[in-house]
Amino acid sequence: MTDRDCYGPGLHRYNRTFLDFAHHHGFVPRLCQPYRPRTKGKVERFVRYLRASFYVPLASQLSPEGLKVDRDTAKARVGTWLREVANARVHATTGGVLAARLEQERERLQLIPAPWPGALPPAAPKRPAPGAARLPASAAGLRRADHRGGG
Repeated sequence: MTDRDCYGPGLHRYNRTFLDFAHHHGFVPRLCQPYRPRTKGKVERFVRYLRASFYVPLASQLSPEGLKVDRDTAKARVGTWLREVANARVHATTGGVLAARLEQERERLQLIPAPWPGALPPAAPKRPAPGAARLPASAAGLRRADHRGGG
């Protein structure tokens, strides 16, 4: 979101690229209330869980060897962590093992869409404010040609 309540209460301005991404993947962005941690606690809690149960133990394991966690090391180890720790645990809210729950729900899940192409057509040019000075078309054309090195 780039501007909350820009068009009135509950009518927000979103980043055009993000909205295209959301549309491609079939979801509608929903904002959390500002300054209300309870409205976004599940996401924030997962970040803390990931840090405490994956990153910190991995960093501690590598530290005696003088190594630091980098992207390649994390990518190489995260699959094992998911299988043996994260997805094998009993979830506090559901009371079930996450991997088993996924298998039960797999047949009801929607297909994953094709990868998002990530390319949008250029945005329409913004109109100048009323009364703003305008360059004559000939000057604007010269400026573009000079910028390209062609004139």
